[in-house]
Amino acid sequence: MPPLPLPLRIIVTWSALFPLVVVVQFALSFIAHDWPTPVVTALTLAIVVPIAVAWVVPFASRLAARLLARRRRPAP
Repeated sequence: MPPLPLPLRIIVTWSALFPLVVVVQFALSFIAHDWPTPVVTALTLAIVVPIAVAWVVPFASRLAARLLARRRRPAP
């Protein structure tokens, strides 16, 4: 499959990262509510980035590429 166009890659990446960040920050809020913001941010990134890079963004990119290919396919 050819790579996605840059604007679509940006949208896919943001769409994959945003829910992960929200869920992780919510989960961390119970244990890290009084921690300094830079520490919470670093911990959030340490959790989110590996998950996003290894699984979520590639999955979302493949899904977007399939949808784009289906849309570009001529109708029978």
